[in-house]
Amino acid sequence: MKTSEEVNKYYTIINELVDNYLNEWKIKPSNLKTYLKPGSKKFHSFLSKNNLKDVEKADIVLKDILNDREAIEKDGILTYEKFSIKIDYKFSIIERGIENSTVEHEKKLADYYDTSIGHIDIIDTKKHLFKVESINDDKECYIWLSDEIEIIKANILDNCLKTIGKESIGINNVNMNMQEILNIDNVEKILKEKINKNIVYLSIKKQLNQNLKLKHYSDKFIIIEKL
Repeated sequence: MKTSEEVNKYYTIINELVDNYLNEWKIKPSNLKTYLKPGSKKFHSFLSKNNLKDVEKADIVLKDILNDREAIEKDGILTYEKFSIKIDYKFSIIERGIENSTVEHEKKLADYYDTSIGHIDIIDTKKHLFKVESINDDKECYIWLSDEIEIIKANILDNCLKTIGKESIGINNVNMNMQEILNIDNVEKILKEKINKNIVYLSIKKQLNQNLKLKHYSDKFIIIEKL
């Protein structure tokens, strides 16, 4: 894989193979990752059976996809001490508090994909969805800038805290609300530390409910491509 087109091609192919395997055998992604442990016989056999053994970096792509599938399985789960908190999204974390996309988003995409701004088309300004035109393969992608990423993190945190308020724990038939037994300020501090790049990406992916790939994540912007 020497070009971005080839990388995208094999990400799509291997994504479909993994999805088909999960659907056919009805197993959890975490179990599949254990079964196809990177470097194992079964891992290499999977590549060979699907004519991918001689494809450069196909093993890296498969490993990445298996990790992604396992993360998606656990998507929405953050752990605070002994408690498992499931995030329940009641509003759009990618829209609340975020303005429509502007020409600045188009410029970032043009720079990143090394093309002119004339080859960047707006699909949905509210969702920050664009089409990047190229000779070989057009791409649809989402982009958010640094200040918008911070808003998304704040929205995720807000959802977490709202969810905690609805959770209860039972001890010897005595039910208590989580807010009654936890130091919320301390919980908020811990959750802020846990809402990292992976949580942001997976939260967006869950919200959009699409087949996506994280293309770029930095302090300046995030780009997520549709597959």
